[in-house]
Amino acid sequence: MHILNQSPTDPAFVQDPYTFYEKARSDTPVAYWEDYGMLAAFDHATVHAL
Repeated sequence: MHILNQSPTDPAFVQDPYTFYEKARSDTPVAYWEDYGMLAAFDHATVHAL
């Protein structure tokens, strides 16, 4: 399982979250987002399947 470490309160993330999400989508459709303590799905097909 791919693990993400990106604080949602990081000023750079708040300013431009799209760069992070684009990379996350290209890496894996589902990952464990450590800062939130949950799984995150990053593409339409995966979200729709859930």
